[in-house]
Amino acid sequence: MRDAHIESEKARLRSATIWLTLGLWAFAGVTFAGSIQLGGRMALSAPVVVWLGLGTLSGMSLSLVLHQLVRRVQLRCARARWTLLICAAVVLAGAQAVVDGALHTVVNRAFGLPTDGWFNPAHFGMNSLIYMGLFGFYAATLELIAMTERAAAHARESALYAAQAAEARELAREAQVRLLQLQMNPHFLFNTLNSISSLVGAGRFADADRMIARLSDFLRVSLQSTAEGVSPLGRELEALEAYLEIESVRFSDTLNLQIDCPEALHAAPTPTLILQPLLEAAIHHAHASPDGSRKMRLIIRQDDDRLVIRAIDTSLTATRAPGVESDGLETVRRRLEVIYGPAASMHVAAPADGFRIEISLPIARDPRPRT
Repeated sequence: MRDAHIESEKARLRSATIWLTLGLWAFAGVTFAGSIQLGGRMALSAPVVVWLGLGTLSGMSLSLVLHQLVRRVQLRCARARWTLLICAAVVLAGAQAVVDGALHTVVNRAFGLPTDGWFNPAHFGMNSLIYMGLFGFYAATLELIAMTERAAAHARESALYAAQAAEARELAREAQVRLLQLQMNPHFLFNTLNSISSLVGAGRFADADRMIARLSDFLRVSLQSTAEGVSPLGRELEALEAYLEIESVRFSDTLNLQIDCPEALHAAPTPTLILQPLLEAAIHHAHASPDGSRKMRLIIRQDDDRLVIRAIDTSLTATRAPGVESDGLETVRRRLEVIYGPAASMHVAAPADGFRIEISLPIARDPRPRT
């Protein structure tokens, strides 16, 4: 829809430019013919009509040169644009005046009429002033059209940016709400609180205190999502460790996670709450291995200017086909698309030896809505 609207606007501007060119030079031709007829300098004969017609076509051709110049200097500052356009209008006016003199000579010779040479200084000076007005008006009108086009493009980009920013904030809030729903899940809370209770009953107060602290860490970090959805990778890993330590209680300490991330990447800006859905999907989409353990690997690397995150469950074959994604993975995919566009990607696979998820995103780009 947006591309069709842009093409429609471009077609409308092209049409306006064509009609401006035709109208301007048709008016100029009629005006010159009228001035000749009223001035009585020469009769409006066939040679004069041919000369005026050829001169009008020549003016239209030079106008197209000016039109291309206007389009090519759009990225320059206003002062530079107007300076170039004024100089171009003066040069083209002189060129058109010279062409007029040459055409007059050629047409007269073709019709067997006497000529006084292709260059007449008096006629050249007068015609140059007339054409300066025409080309100056034409250049100013084209520049106004180009300014209107730039303003319309800026308005479209601003509207698109506002829509993307609103959607990115909404998706970040959805991720936060989803985590809160997970925390409030009775089964999740029952296992967490029951494990803490068991530790207290067994006199393992230090372990119980540690579990309470980890639950508190998880809640705290998950609630620190900023409006832009930006978080250092190190803080994401901190939240992930708290989540997995709580989850390990549910699986009787059979959850074995290896996090492989260079410390140099901990400061890399990443979308908030982006890691937890990956590990959650890898855990819940795969069966445990024969010995009851769940072996997980989180590998984070920098590949040139990209951050590559891989979540791998090597326990057993995944319980879902790779094309069937959970709500959490779908939210991740949508957030990456809104924030990075085609520069980010996510792949989900279920090979025979486990479940794998990989996301790749620009590491040097702040994950805020695109402008």
